Amino acid sequence: MFHAFDVSFARGRRQVIAEMNLELRTNELTVVIGPNGAGKSTLLKLLTGDLKPSSGAVWFDGRSLQQWNARELAGRRAVLSQSTSLVFPFTVHEVISLGLPEGVYAQDKRAIIQEMLHVFDLNGFEHRLFQELSGGEQQRVHLARVVCQLKSGEADKSKFLFLDEPVSNLDIKHQINVLSAVRKLLSPQLGAFVILHDLNLAAAYADRVVIVHEGRIVSNDVMALALNNKTMSAVFGVDMHVVKTGTGRRVSYNAHEAG
Repeated sequence: MFHAFDVSFARGRRQVIAEMNLELRTNELTVVIGPNGAGKSTLLKLLTGDLKPSSGAVWFDGRSLQQWNARELAGRRAVLSQSTSLVFPFTVHEVISLGLPEGVYAQDKRAIIQEMLHVFDLNGFEHRLFQELSGGEQQRVHLARVVCQLKSGEADKSKFLFLDEPVSNLDIKHQINVLSAVRKLLSPQLGAFVILHDLNLAAAYADRVVIVHEGRIVSNDVMALALNNKTMSAVFGVDMHVVKTGTGRRVSYNAHEAG
């Protein structure tokens, strides 16, 4: 499991993250929501080791993140940032294969890549140049690449997938397909941490919702309890209404400020 203990992060005099405590579990999809500039992406970078806390510590499987070397950590956690660019003329097959470490047998490599092409609706794309794809198609290729990174690791070890706004460039069909695929990947050995802006996608797919506001976690609970009118309205500054539906919950809002 990942644990953040009293984690804070400052840029100069500005406190970006303040005394956050968080536990990520396997077999669980944790969705992070909050306004722009709340600290969501910074929190992800602290949890993945891309940033070092100004104070506090992040631990993974009983060890401080600072005690892991890059190679072993890469086999246990995979990260997709908001923006990832490629300048070389790679094919889709080549980009996805970048997620696989050295030493994977050719037969296993082919099988894993074919599985990822299927999972992310990329069948028939393997020989196309990455640069010729639409933004949404490129995003799905990068998702396939980072999931590949975890597919090849030790099966009995806990692993985590960290995704920063993974559906921002996708149409509705592929938003649903991608988040459904992430849910299907969950297991007692794998958990996922996903930043989303679409509150209704959060309501539809999250097991646990973490709400971040002004650098602090203001709610961290199961979806049904985290998404409530009072907290959502206060955090987003508009009049929010969380409605129960036959399949879960839906968030709507009025076009005026809360309060």
